[in-house]
Amino acid sequence: MTTKISQWHKVALLAAGISASMVSEAWGGNVPLYQLHSDGTIWQSTGVPCNGSNCPGWVQLGVNAIQITAGAGQLYMLQTSWDGDYQIFRFTGQACTPSSSPPDANCPGWALMGNSLYLVYWSQIYAAGGAFVAYSPGYGGPGFIFQYSTGFSTQQCESACPWLAIDDNTQTAAGIWLGDTGLFQRHFDGSLWKFTGTPCSMYQDDGYYDWGSCPGWVQIDGNPNTISMATGKAAAYQMWQNGFIWQYTGTPCNPSGFCTGWEQVGNNQNGKIGNIGITTQITAGGNLYQAQNNGSIWQYTGVPCSTTIIGSFCWGWTQIDNNPNMAYIVAGPNTVYEVHNTGSIWQYTGIPCNLSTNVCSGWTMLDDNALNVSVVYGF
Repeated sequence: MTTKISQWHKVALLAAGISASMVSEAWGGNVPLYQLHSDGTIWQSTGVPCNGSNCPGWVQLGVNAIQITAGAGQLYMLQTSWDGDYQIFRFTGQACTPSSSPPDANCPGWALMGNSLYLVYWSQIYAAGGAFVAYSPGYGGPGFIFQYSTGFSTQQCESACPWLAIDDNTQTAAGIWLGDTGLFQRHFDGSLWKFTGTPCSMYQDDGYYDWGSCPGWVQIDGNPNTISMATGKAAAYQMWQNGFIWQYTGTPCNPSGFCTGWEQVGNNQNGKIGNIGITTQITAGGNLYQAQNNGSIWQYTGVPCSTTIIGSFCWGWTQIDNNPNMAYIVAGPNTVYEVHNTGSIWQYTGIPCNLSTNVCSGWTMLDDNALNVSVVYGF
């Protein structure tokens, strides 16, 4: 596993639109698409779509999870042990053996990566590319972000290896996003920060190792309107509370806090007359997608907004669905998945909506299970 953001995978942005060959490739065998059920079981898609109400394309991988995340072909889970400790496991490749008493299947394919550390308990885990990080809100103090890496020397992290603190801040983790373009966090004041690869310093206190200064962050925005981010294969994006979407151009804020490194790519003016929704979610993989509160889903074509004397116009979006049952979306490297409020999972096949008939036929159902509570894709 690598140690610095600059060393992570750099993959070019895929062209807008999805070809039939891409769809076939995505369905050609096991894909790193996973779901977590409310009973704690973990399932991986084999790529086989449903046949009516029969959805056989899933294999059980784990049990007793409270969160899952995936990246670079690796799947991780967070769970609590019998004594209430928080533990992180990595999937080693062996699927579960079914049990006559589900969900208590035999699932031996997991390796322990770490228990909660001193004064730290895990609450969220994040994976993408070759990186894996965990967040802890601490015990009434600052929040901690840890990076898992065997690449750091023992002189750098001492007994804390292989978990190395990279932030220790009372403002930490109003939001954390990890992707091929880097590790980002939002502070409670709305400012955005990017990790540069420098871990926190360490010192010994009463026999325990604590963390000192954490200089490895650079501010990239300071806007209180920011509520969310998405990290794709080639770019990072932010969403404002009014639904506007911005792409990071790579320029950090200057020392006085002036932040110019953003280009507007969305403001909901998507070319549809009437019934224009407000963006409620963005997700990014090979492409950028937005979901709106009217159930519509849009794919970014790569054309940024243009500004005239009468305002900004953002025409670089193609509508790909319009379904009131849409709950949230999850981006893959060459497609996007839609999760309905019933728990069903749908894959976009590349056919955009026909705006003249308001028909959006480009979706295939992969599962229809009310136990589904979380879907992740492992880049």
